[in-house]
Amino acid sequence: MALSRYIILFLLSAFAFKANARQYPMIKYPLSGNSLMGLTCGSQLYFYPQYYGINSGNLSQFNNTTQRTTFINTIELGLKNHSAFNANAKVTVTAEITNYFLDATTSAPTPITLEINYKSGELKKSDISNVYTFKNAYKVDVKITCVDVMGDAGASATDIANLKIKLIPFIELNAGFQVERISAMSYNTLINGLEMCEDKETDELLIKWDRTVEAEAYELEYTFLDDYTEIYYTPVAPSLIPFDFKNNSTRVTVMEPNYRFPLVYERGWILYRVRIIGRAGTNLDQPVYCKWTGVMERGMVSSFTNKFYRAIAHINDSMNWQVASTFAEEGKRSDIVNYFDGTFRSRQTVTGMNLERQLPASGIFSGMGTAPCVEPGNAKIREVIAGETIYDYQGRPAVNILPVPTNSKKIKYLPLLNISNSTQQPYAWQDFDAPNFTCPNTNKLSSNFQTNSGILGAAAYYSPNNPNKLGFNAFIPDAAGFPFTQVSYLQDNTGRVAAQSGVGEIYKFGNNHETRFYYAAPNQEELDRMFGTEVGDALRYQKNAIMDPNRQVSITYINPEGKTIATALAGKTPDNLDALDNIATNTIDISLMNKNIINQDDKTMIAEHQFFVSSDNTDYTFDYSILPETLIAEICTGFPVCMDCIYDIEITLNHVESCAVTPLITPFSWTIGALLNTDGNTNLVCNNTINTGDYPRQI
Repeated sequence: MALSRYIILFLLSAFAFKANARQYPMIKYPLSGNSLMGLTCGSQLYFYPQYYGINSGNLSQFNNTTQRTTFINTIELGLKNHSAFNANAKVTVTAEITNYFLDATTSAPTPITLEINYKSGELKKSDISNVYTFKNAYKVDVKITCVDVMGDAGASATDIANLKIKLIPFIELNAGFQVERISAMSYNTLINGLEMCEDKETDELLIKWDRTVEAEAYELEYTFLDDYTEIYYTPVAPSLIPFDFKNNSTRVTVMEPNYRFPLVYERGWILYRVRIIGRAGTNLDQPVYCKWTGVMERGMVSSFTNKFYRAIAHINDSMNWQVASTFAEEGKRSDIVNYFDGTFRSRQTVTGMNLERQLPASGIFSGMGTAPCVEPGNAKIREVIAGETIYDYQGRPAVNILPVPTNSKKIKYLPLLNISNSTQQPYAWQDFDAPNFTCPNTNKLSSNFQTNSGILGAAAYYSPNNPNKLGFNAFIPDAAGFPFTQVSYLQDNTGRVAAQSGVGEIYKFGNNHETRFYYAAPNQEELDRMFGTEVGDALRYQKNAIMDPNRQVSITYINPEGKTIATALAGKTPDNLDALDNIATNTIDISLMNKNIINQDDKTMIAEHQFFVSSDNTDYTFDYSILPETLIAEICTGFPVCMDCIYDIEITLNHVESCAVTPLITPFSWTIGALLNTDGNTNLVCNNTINTGDYPRQI
């Protein structure tokens, strides 16, 4: 039995195979540089793009009873890296094209004009590409007769000449060929050269096979079986592990003769098989699903040929984890792994996503060669993105760090992903919280790039230290060490949120740009004013308020069913806005006695009321009135005795949104009645009268 089990949730999208011709990546033949931009109107430049492997002598191989081939052709004029070009320019190319078709015919010269109009500056519409499209030409003769450049209105000839020089590295003319091919396929056609290898650099399994020219696509099916027993280090023999592809497998449709997937598995066996999808029928319009490699649908692992043994479980079974794999067309996938601590709190989420790759131009029909187990050089086929949740002293999710590309090659738990700038240790609750409900300042994350591990944390990604500044990455904002949101909670064990910060230094706690949440109770008087007496008892209603980062307060009244019955804005009129015409100041008198809590054991009566103060320096007056009681009795001699009942009164205002529930203002306390008289003797005379008072405070 594994020390930490996992759950794999495969979200399989249903893709029915559609009988379309196989479409290969478009191959482009570029013409650029001085040879293009140096051309003037009246001169000529010839360009002869031709698709690889096809000529007038072998056309019959591509259109016959067993194979049909079509082309999508383009002639495109484009502005490369236009974000780096900072001038207005209009470029017009005039040309004649002659097409050589697959049916051995040749078209008459066709005149075409391509034009792009680039306007420098923000929020201006520009044409950076112009495409002429046609079909079924395996070769194109392009005769360019004019390249005309225009700049700003009133530009001189010298300005235009300089603009043409400036455009040389940016303007490109492309001839594109995209082939679609249909070939007849027999059901008995099998995959050849099926093998696998483990890429230890990326912790992935690569399954590859020889390309079949007639294949429209391939189907790969694989299944996993663990070999745990009650004794962890003693695996089950493969001869005792049954498998069944029908009931427990993953199937993907891919266009290329190889497939990679991360080895996010426990210890055990991965069994795999592949088959070809082709076309047949009179019109080559019927899909054919060929035989699988291997003849076993079910059986014992030891009897199956194509398998891989995962000897070391993911992260060596040292943490709890869960993976969810989502599939899209052509085998694209996203693997999301959640890592949990011993209390099953999610600590880190790591996502692996496929990157798009362009196939080389050569070998489209004859085979692409063997896919390497380890990608050559710095080739990158997967982006690993990780985000983290940090919990406070009481174990509540408090800091959510933005997910970022980590530069990691493997999907795994990254213990040093986000480092505290103060301690140079992994970010933890000590960086923003402390015991005893205190409110320490929040430490920022270290924005230093981890040169030893090569891992890129969130603070480094959102900082000038990000090594990737190409394209839109040059505009990634600087979080100044605060690429996270932070949540603080009310200290009343309800788990209610008191405040939430935004992302970045400006919106961190302490800068008065956080969102604050307030929880109060409406009084009967204000509900009756809005809804009348049919509203019912105010004790059943809630009155919540939210203060947004701009300090605007919104109030919501909620009924016993949890439905919103009224909303309003509160607080002072912002300086940049006009006040409402009907704005008025109203004073409301309410009674707090309907919320009494009487304790017979210690003879106390507590009236507690939560209210929300929407504007600073608001006046509140708390009035009290008591009709004291007396005790009248006779002593043994028959002498009458009258004693005052003694009352202790205390009024306290607490600021409940703070980290520590401390008095907002000095508490008011008073005692009515006395046990002793001024002589120090027992007071046997009843002299209590009605006592009243007020407690005016500005909050």
